Amino acid sequence: MKYSVAKLLWAALAAVLVAAPMAGCNHDDDDDDTPTNPGGGPPPPPPPPPPGGPGVIELVQADPAGYPESAGNATLTVRRSGGSTGRASIEWEIHTAPGGASPSDFTGTRGFVEWLDGEQGDKPITIPLNDDSTPEGNETFMLFIGSNRGAPIQNADGTTVTIVDDDSGPSGAFQFSQSAIWWDERGGTLRLTVTRSGGGVAPASVSARLQDQTTDPTDYTFASPQVLDFPDGMTTATIDIPIVNDTLREGGESFQLFLENPSPGAFVGTQGSMAVNIVDNDHPGVLTFTQAKWEVFEDSVSVTLSVQRTGGSMGAVSVSFAPTDITATGGTDYALNPGTLTWNDWDTLDKFITVTVMNDAQSEGRETFLVTLSNPTGTAELGPQATSQVDILD
Repeated sequence: MKYSVAKLLWAALAAVLVAAPMAGCNHDDDDDDTPTNPGGGPPPPPPPPPPGGPGVIELVQADPAGYPESAGNATLTVRRSGGSTGRASIEWEIHTAPGGASPSDFTGTRGFVEWLDGEQGDKPITIPLNDDSTPEGNETFMLFIGSNRGAPIQNADGTTVTIVDDDSGPSGAFQFSQSAIWWDERGGTLRLTVTRSGGGVAPASVSARLQDQTTDPTDYTFASPQVLDFPDGMTTATIDIPIVNDTLREGGESFQLFLENPSPGAFVGTQGSMAVNIVDNDHPGVLTFTQAKWEVFEDSVSVTLSVQRTGGSMGAVSVSFAPTDITATGGTDYALNPGTLTWNDWDTLDKFITVTVMNDAQSEGRETFLVTLSNPTGTAELGPQATSQVDILD
C-alpha cells in the first residue's frame, strides 16, 4: 500500500497521541513508557514510505463509448505510478482534424496537471463540452500529454475522445469511423466502416462516392457511387475496396471517399469524408523527421523525436542518426549516442529517438543541438526533413 505525505503526518501524530496518555485515561502501571493497545503489546510500526524514484506518468485511454455532449464534461485520467519522489507535471493538449470536433464543441485546448513530492495516483483532465442543438453526428478529437517535468511519460500515443451527439434526427447521422487510413498495396481488400449514430428508429440509406487524388481506377476495384442500406436499428455498415497490387514503382497514392444523399430523416455528420493513402510496396520509402523542431524544458528528463517512413514499404530499411552541438553541449546538457533506426518489410510505423535531458543549476537560457539522419539503407531515401532541431529551455 502506498501512503501520501498527508497520511504519514497523520500516522506520526497518532503515534505521539498514543505515546502521551491524556489525564484521566487508563495507562499501564509499569515503569517503562511503552503504550498499550487493545490487542496487547506495543503499537504497530509506522507505515513504510512510498517507493523511491519519480515513477512514470501515463494517460489512461478515453472511454470508447464516448461522452454525451449533454453530460457537461468529458473527464479523462492521467496517472503517476511506480514512484513519487519529487514534483512532477505534464501539459495536455487537444488536436482536432477536418471532419472531427471543432473548438465550438468544447472549451479549452490545453492545460496543466501536477503531482507534489510524495504524491502519486490519478488526476483528472476535465474538458467542458458545449451542448448545442445542431445535428452533427458523433465527433472526435485527440488528446495528448507532453512537456513532462520530473517524471518520464509512458505510452505517449494520445487517446481519441468521442463526443456523442444527442441532437440527430429519427434516422440518425452517417459518418466514417475515421478521417484517414494508410493501407499497404499488398494488403488486399480494404474494409472501411460507416457508422450511424443519434437515431436508428427507421430504415435509412446513404451513398459513398470515390474521388481519385493521385490514383486511377487501375489501382482499385470500386463501383462509385455505392449505396449503403441501414435497416431499422442497424448502426454500422462496411465498404469493401479491393486494392490492386501492381509492380509499378509509384510512391504513395491516395483517393477520397465522400458520404452523400442521405435518405429523408437522416443526414451526413461532420466526418463525412475519408482519405485513403495507399503505401506502395514497390518502393522502399522516404525516411524523415515528423517535425523540424522540438522544445523541451531542462527538468523534463527526456524528449522523444519521431521519424517516419512514407511513400513505400518494400523491404527492410534503416537510417543512422547522430547529434551535433550548436549551443548545447552533449554529455553536459543532454545525452544521445549515435544509433540506427530499422524498419522491416511492410513496416511503416514511426520510430523514435529518445534524448536524455540533464538538469543543472546554471542559468543558461535556450540551448540548441541538432539531430541528423544519414546513410539510409535498402535504397530508401532521405526526406526533406533529415535534420531536426532540439531546443532546451532553462
